[in-house]
Amino acid sequence: MAPGNGESRYIFARVTNYDAQNVLQEYWSLNQGAQNQARRICRNGVWGPLEWINPPMKLGVEYWTVESYNNKPVYAKAISFGQAPNATYKDVSHGIESFGQLVSYTGMMGGANLIETPALDSIQINASNIRITTNSDVSASYVYLVLRYTKTTD
Repeated sequence: MAPGNGESRYIFARVTNYDAQNVLQEYWSLNQGAQNQARRICRNGVWGPLEWINPPMKLGVEYWTVESYNNKPVYAKAISFGQAPNATYKDVSHGIESFGQLVSYTGMMGGANLIETPALDSIQINASNIRITTNSDVSASYVYLVLRYTKTTD
């Protein structure tokens, strides 16, 4: 999702012209009370894509961010894992096409930090799935993750 898709209302745009070939466009939107910011850069007359500085992070939507990792753009996606497993493991597809390298992830289980949850044994994220393994019954808790990653196509 990028700015201008009809889901965001823009309240401010700033254009900075360094010269005729180098321009910075910045956008601020008000989306359901949260302020989101994106930018677009023209370098040597070539426009890059709209990139999110702080995306709205709707579940299941992939965002192109302003970050880079090993000279590749970083994407972000919020994923609903569903119910946590009951003292076993559970696999859920993250639905990311052309998944390259995982850069980082964060998560919550039942409203608490997923990483610090005592019931968590491991989290494994590969090109197609997320596997969470628990050591006790936490199936009453729901898990949400935000993945930051590169793509093989960039």
